Amino acid sequence: MSVGRAPPFASRWSDAQGFWFYLDRAGPSGIGGWIAPREPLGDDWIDVQFGGCRLNAPLKRDADTVGGRALYRFSIPLPFPRCAHVMFSIGGKTVAAIVLCRRGAAPLTVPAPQGRWRSVLTTTFTPGRALIVLAPIDWSFRRQRSQQLTQVLSKHYATTYYLGPASLQLEGAPFEVDGVALPLLAAAPRCDFAERGLTDEEAEGCAEELNRLVGEDAPFDVLVQFPSWHAVTKRLPRARLIYDCIDDHARLPHVTAPLEADERALAQEASLCLATSETLRARLTSLGARTVLLAPNAAQPPDLEAWPHHRDAAIVYVGAIEAWFDFALLQAAALAVPEAQVRIIGACSVAPPPELSGRIRFLGEHDHASALRALRHARVGIIPFQRGALADAVNPVKAYEYLAAGLPVVMTTMGGAELANAPGVTIADSADTFAAAVARAYNETAETERRAFAKWAESETWVSRAAAIIARLNA
Repeated sequence: MSVGRAPPFASRWSDAQGFWFYLDRAGPSGIGGWIAPREPLGDDWIDVQFGGCRLNAPLKRDADTVGGRALYRFSIPLPFPRCAHVMFSIGGKTVAAIVLCRRGAAPLTVPAPQGRWRSVLTTTFTPGRALIVLAPIDWSFRRQRSQQLTQVLSKHYATTYYLGPASLQLEGAPFEVDGVALPLLAAAPRCDFAERGLTDEEAEGCAEELNRLVGEDAPFDVLVQFPSWHAVTKRLPRARLIYDCIDDHARLPHVTAPLEADERALAQEASLCLATSETLRARLTSLGARTVLLAPNAAQPPDLEAWPHHRDAAIVYVGAIEAWFDFALLQAAALAVPEAQVRIIGACSVAPPPELSGRIRFLGEHDHASALRALRHARVGIIPFQRGALADAVNPVKAYEYLAAGLPVVMTTMGGAELANAPGVTIADSADTFAAAVARAYNETAETERRAFAKWAESETWVSRAAAIIARLNA
């Protein structure tokens, strides 16, 4: 099954045991679908069991109906194994039983966690200092800063726990991925950080579970990456707090929740604040942060042995297509190099203009390893974002990954000087200058220059970022 394409088993509704059931997503990014019972449900949860794991996911009533039936949506944004027998049930009644088998490369496989259903999570405690990461996104195959930084920081801790929105919404035994535990606490099943923060009751329940996880007397650090988690951190007085400011969150178009008071409190209470760009470092200082470390994004170490002998006639963009994406610059890049295909790898949440060049291919989401392979085969990496306060704070992970793959980068103005002076990076904000920069990078970049880009990226790795953070904490 190709990532981003509907799986064959999600082609139609089926009426089983009195439920219409439709599975529209199953793979490394999670599993989700719809059910329509003959009668409205009294139970707002669906049990999902596969292998030795059993999860309890909330059902959300939809405004639409199907054939006069109430419609409910469920979503579990956690990676699923390549092959599994999955059972769905509500109130002890089986809704559907499906054998999932994804063909092709699996972005991330997760072994079925061991343990009893709804087991107490204190059994995962390991003596020594623990790290709890309170992230804005779930652990997935996209592998953004949250997952990458957690992975390398975990080498410095005895135990590492990663909590995203799914941790608040789902219940079950913890997933484990490469030594990082993903607890499922079901502390706030109806909470969406984009719309609201945690209630006192929800935050108290989450804090109690986290204290139980690490042990009543064990020391631990908490790395926070979204302001709304402050409701939890202020209930963890034993923790050493690190605030990782990765975006100007309040300017994200989908975020309507008030964040300023929580972010100000985090900045002032944290032992250490991290900023991904100079713009965000200035913001943290204005909020009253005591110690701020500029910790930009990074990439995995370059792998020159994996580079192909000949690169494709391709220009590439890897990442989500959101409201801040500039399609006019994308079109300019396509027209600048008539022989090149422009490959867009990522989820598209906004409709592209119909007049875009036919050489622009939207390939959907790929797993991280596949995306890196695509970079190594392309000739130029682009980041065409619209100018504005949101982009001014951005330090794009993809730029570091482009350079590590030997790609010259053409991007609009964003962040501070973290990337502006890097070899191979060209800043261009108008359609004409963007097109000219893409054509020049495509036609004139020599192999020796590509190796120079990778050489620069060798010192801009997640391992080096983690080392700098730990050194500052120890100091």
